[in-house]
Amino acid sequence: MATRSNSPQQFPENSNTFEKLGLLLIIAVAAIIRLQINFSTQLMPGINAPYYLVQVRSILENGTLGFPDLPLVFYTEAFFAKLLNFAGLCDFSGCIMISSKIIDALLYPLIAIPLFLLANSVAKDIKAPRWIPLLTVVLVTMSTPAIVMIGELQKNSIGLVWAMFYIYFLYKGVGRGRPLDYLWAGAFFVLTGLTHLGALGFCLAFSASFLFFSITLKHGRKIDLIKMPVLLLLTTASISAFLLFFDPERLGKLVSVILFPIKMFERPIIFAVLNGATNSPLQYLTTIPIVTSANLLAILGLVLFVRKRGKIVSKEKILLLTSLTVTIFMASPLLGAEWAGRLYLMAYIPVTIVSIFLLKYTLTTWKRLCLVVLMLPLMIAPVQVVLGVKPATSITNEAYNDLFKLKNVIGDPERTLIITRHGLEWWAAWTLRVNVSQGWNLTKESFKNYDNIYYLRQKTDQGNFGLLDSDGLSFPEVVIPPNAEIVYEDELYILAKTQPGPQQFYYEQEP
Repeated sequence: MATRSNSPQQFPENSNTFEKLGLLLIIAVAAIIRLQINFSTQLMPGINAPYYLVQVRSILENGTLGFPDLPLVFYTEAFFAKLLNFAGLCDFSGCIMISSKIIDALLYPLIAIPLFLLANSVAKDIKAPRWIPLLTVVLVTMSTPAIVMIGELQKNSIGLVWAMFYIYFLYKGVGRGRPLDYLWAGAFFVLTGLTHLGALGFCLAFSASFLFFSITLKHGRKIDLIKMPVLLLLTTASISAFLLFFDPERLGKLVSVILFPIKMFERPIIFAVLNGATNSPLQYLTTIPIVTSANLLAILGLVLFVRKRGKIVSKEKILLLTSLTVTIFMASPLLGAEWAGRLYLMAYIPVTIVSIFLLKYTLTTWKRLCLVVLMLPLMIAPVQVVLGVKPATSITNEAYNDLFKLKNVIGDPERTLIITRHGLEWWAAWTLRVNVSQGWNLTKESFKNYDNIYYLRQKTDQGNFGLLDSDGLSFPEVVIPPNAEIVYEDELYILAKTQPGPQQFYYEQEP
């Protein structure tokens, strides 16, 4: 006579059709939202989006990046732009802009796949609601940070896609001990490193915590604990080689952070917020709700671990404690202002993993409802999109078209440097094919490369400087030196030429 097994019952393999269809629907909706945002404006949303256009054009025309950087996103967009242009669907410049918008819209929603697989692996007990993986997928694909990164932070968001795949295969590798899982983890670690330095740092922090808790909890065989540091050593060495080749400056930053992590807590952002130094509505819209929600969920995760640690299996404890540690670090209000803006936008990844455990081990409906309410601050962006909030660009369409008039004034673009405000510099580089700078990072040696130095000041039509920040202030304009010669002026711009050499750079107000 058959006996009933006392082991936890798992979802039957043939009953996943609804979940898979739901996953595909969420990916499609997320991609449509991102396409709608990117194509709702003639230009690119945000401040730094034209940087991608400049880099892609350089690859297509010269075969190399115009500025040192991690290359994967730019080469992907260059390849797709080439296909569009070859098919005759757009002109050269138009194909570059369309490619950048499409790649940004379609690649990021793929983060739903590894998170869905990870959530299914964790929440597979029959007592756990089967909608948990789908809810967490909605959270990660359509949360406020994911929407805010559209357009201008493509490397950040796409890097997080590879990072999420890495976390999934790392977790499966520890659980199953299969070399193939570790190989996949290593491959996605490399993809992360070729995409974005911040996402790579996130992977390193997650890996270090994961290894620490694996050793502390003595999970698995010794050979499995050896595989992880060997994997990290090999992949980190390969990434360091890529960084040294493509962007040695970023390698120096990464090494500096690893050796002196305390620097990340200089000038905590919480003091800037309390003193009113962050005057952008976008920062209040994203920073306060994200940090509050993430930290509350992390606290609940710690409570969950203390109360249910006897019921949580060893490999799940490792994943939960790792996610909690990384969440508390990345959402800390004590982070320095320079780092907080970057890490807060990525903190929703580990806190989403924490939410999987909270939803699994919270057994009453009303408590699960309260958890969903706590997650809502991370999910307010889609509501605003549905209500018709359009992305803000750093200049208006009129100001963009007017920039082309300056081409007749600049004689030798390759030997020309234009100094201008943040939010205008990359549009100037894109339209005028010149080198650009905000001025603050120039040294005496910098001027040896240029015959012509110009100051570009915008008089009006600056636009706004970020998605969901339609009332935001533009960055301060440069002040033209008294000895500079004005060579062009119209209703929108003033272009003034000065002599090459060390300069003093002033702005209307402190950036």
